[in-house]
Amino acid sequence: MSRWRNNGTAESSEDQARGRWHAKPDFVKDKEDKAYDQFADMMIKKLEEFTGDWQKPWFNTGLAWPKALYGKKYNGMNALMLSFLCEEKGYQVPVFATHPRIGSLNFTEDKDGNRVPAVNPKTGEKLPFVHILKGESSFPVFLSQTNVVHKETKERIPYSDYVKLTSEEQEKYNVYHNNKVYPVFNVDQTNLKEARPELYQKLVEENAPKQLADEGKMFAFEPIDKMISDNLWVCPIKPTQGDRAFYSPSKDEIVVPVKGQFDDGEAFYGQLLHEMVHSTGHQDRLKRLEGGITFGDAKYSREELVAELGKAITCQRYGIEAHLKEDTLPYLKGWLQSLHEEPKYIKTVLNDVKQASGMIAVHIEEIAAKLDENKKLDGREVDDEEVSIDDEGNTVVTESEHLDPDKKQGEDENSSKEETETEQHKRVFHR
Repeated sequence: MSRWRNNGTAESSEDQARGRWHAKPDFVKDKEDKAYDQFADMMIKKLEEFTGDWQKPWFNTGLAWPKALYGKKYNGMNALMLSFLCEEKGYQVPVFATHPRIGSLNFTEDKDGNRVPAVNPKTGEKLPFVHILKGESSFPVFLSQTNVVHKETKERIPYSDYVKLTSEEQEKYNVYHNNKVYPVFNVDQTNLKEARPELYQKLVEENAPKQLADEGKMFAFEPIDKMISDNLWVCPIKPTQGDRAFYSPSKDEIVVPVKGQFDDGEAFYGQLLHEMVHSTGHQDRLKRLEGGITFGDAKYSREELVAELGKAITCQRYGIEAHLKEDTLPYLKGWLQSLHEEPKYIKTVLNDVKQASGMIAVHIEEIAAKLDENKKLDGREVDDEEVSIDDEGNTVVTESEHLDPDKKQGEDENSSKEETETEQHKRVFHR
């Protein structure tokens, strides 16, 4: 099925897959393809190194969420790959910058706007030159941009203004969605530590791992606890004393063991978030589960990958340690063949991960904001640090472009007690 551009012409399936309204020059496509090849290579490395160590962290949990040098957090897809890169290369600080941004550390502007060498404000001496170390290679990140251009005057307006226009006014504009690829370097690939030790130490302190207080009790994450107790998620979450954790598409509910059955609180939230990612794929939400999914098939494997990566991104964002589970490994490693055959296919997976983790983050942020407001009203202390949703879309759920499913997913849950384990697998995403 084709989508329609603003000018009334049909958009090709290739354009749809690329998520934009116009064809791109070949040299731009080549740049994107190379970036996706690097992303696929990184994913393959991560999956292939998982062997029998079921408790190996998916992420290096000692690192904070990856950021740009000026402080802005990267979005889901970029953050995922940059986290992998930090773990593989052993970078101590998850901070990245482009070559021009690193070079800008060596200069300031005078009152007339002229560029002058940076100096020590205390001594007036010229600061050591910051540069990328010899032999270091960059890694690609994507910056999504939306351009809105008037068809006749060619005037550009912000997309935030475009969405406020009436349908008749919007017809006067063309909308272009683009991905730009930027090569970045980690600060540990530069001489920043030696040239600007104070700045480097500041980055280390700002990105130190979150320390959890040990009070002899299990770790608690209040927003999700509130989500469970007040039924604030998109479907019911039912902690139940038992030995199964799953999302049922037919009942549209999540069942997990009670927290006390887990080794630690973080393991509980990691498991729950995995099932929450599955629940975002329901036919009334992001529609990943349309058409039915059978235990052990390729589509099941892909959905498990989406759930594991979505869980990992969310856990890392909120300082929750996440581990790879024993029964997840076969599905993730089974997806390796797809990566080898078509590296660019990772784009569709990471887009699903971004949308799912974004939906979860939106709910968590809303609940956290209300909890903070209540604490202020009660006169209790709250953390001064505000966590915001990225205005470029990294935690904003985008409208799914999947077709509406013909029928509800899953089988009838009122099956007999004699139902086999394989049949149970087919009707639920179990862990």
